[in-house]
Amino acid sequence: DREVVRRSTVSTFARRDGSDALLGDRDRLRVAPGFERDLEFTATWQRAFPGEEHEINVEVKHDRTREQEDNRYTNVFRLPVAATALEHTLIGTIESSSELTADYKRPLGRQGRLEAGLAAQANRIDLDFRGSFFDAAASAWVEDRTRTNRFLFDERILALYVTAGHKVGRLGALAGLRFERAGVKTDQVTARLKADNAYTRCYPSLHLSHELRAHQEWQLNYSHRVRRPDGDDLNPFPTFEDPSHLRAGNPRLGPEDIHSLETGWQYRKDDTTLLATVYYRYRYHGLTEVTRQLDPATLFTTKENLDRSQSAGLELVTTARFADRATVNCSANVYRNEIEAGRLGFGARRATLTGEAKFALSWEVSQRTLLQFNANHTARRLTPQGYRSPTFVANLGLRRHLVDRRLTAIVSASDLLNSLRERTRLETPVLRQTIVRRRSAGILYVGLIYHFGQPPKKQKDDLQFDPAL
Repeated sequence: DREVVRRSTVSTFARRDGSDALLGDRDRLRVAPGFERDLEFTATWQRAFPGEEHEINVEVKHDRTREQEDNRYTNVFRLPVAATALEHTLIGTIESSSELTADYKRPLGRQGRLEAGLAAQANRIDLDFRGSFFDAAASAWVEDRTRTNRFLFDERILALYVTAGHKVGRLGALAGLRFERAGVKTDQVTARLKADNAYTRCYPSLHLSHELRAHQEWQLNYSHRVRRPDGDDLNPFPTFEDPSHLRAGNPRLGPEDIHSLETGWQYRKDDTTLLATVYYRYRYHGLTEVTRQLDPATLFTTKENLDRSQSAGLELVTTARFADRATVNCSANVYRNEIEAGRLGFGARRATLTGEAKFALSWEVSQRTLLQFNANHTARRLTPQGYRSPTFVANLGLRRHLVDRRLTAIVSASDLLNSLRERTRLETPVLRQTIVRRRSAGILYVGLIYHFGQPPKKQKDDLQFDPAL
């Protein structure tokens, strides 16, 4: 259980005309107490056959999450001048996921292996939105039917996969194929809108490797992956994000496909790993956010599938352990990104050079105490209608085991320096807008975890930080 998670954010909206004259300027303050309750169980069955790594593994897993978010908004208008407006949106979410996996492994000769299996998954989401606003004249809260709605999401995925690998001397190869049948049904109960989307895909992959000198390896990889939209991205019910900004999901939104080709050098020795990778990624039907102007006073934002985009770059990764107590992870990624959104009506191709850098430190202060620090920086990124400005965030966390490791205390500070900002700039022939979203303060989380029965030998990463605005 996670109770009373408070988040306070401030969004600043500035709207300008074609001559860059300011038409509107306002702040939207949000405070959102809430809770989250999770229930999960897993059952496994294994059958081992004679020989090494010859086995069948079956796993059944089910989890259910109930979450409530009590959003309380204060709208402060500077231009045009207007009275402060109060809003309230109570969001109740019930998510459940059931998954069955069966995996068969066996060796192929001395230097080969085969793996085949199936995975079946069912995901359901029930979203209940209850909106209201404060009527100053009546001095009472009034139901807002423009924000009150219920949305149901049902996703079923069936996948069959096979991978085969073989090694000859210093050369290795691993090829795979995943067949997938996916179906999504949505029901906007309040608006009486139903949608059904099903698709069948095959996703191949190929991994080639060549051992160089001691501890070094060269790799060449290809993969075709998929990225599916979240359930709430498909909710078509339009709601006012603020008094002049309407937002809705898109039930016709499809999955994003990603073709990835990369080659690189890898060095591994003891607790040190070095990676240098050159890559090219081609995406089509990419998931993106689009804003249009409905009238001079109202904007409409929804999700769309982008025509295509491509990126090529260099990624460097370093992992090292010092004095058997501290682990450092550093990565840098520099790439050229090009997007094409002509189908959405946003002109020709646009390109930029961008990148990101990450740093993480895990320090075992003692056998019972772990300290973690991480920092992420992202450079300016393109959008179909403009760009997002650079961002920086730093987090700090502490985990302490108590009572023979049955009880664990956790303290984490997200956005330690209160530096996280999301500044989005829209620049089209008919629309210029700057949106700045930020927290009013960082987030401090304090928790206790108690393990019934035997404590797990391998502790999972309980130090999780909140990156959302």
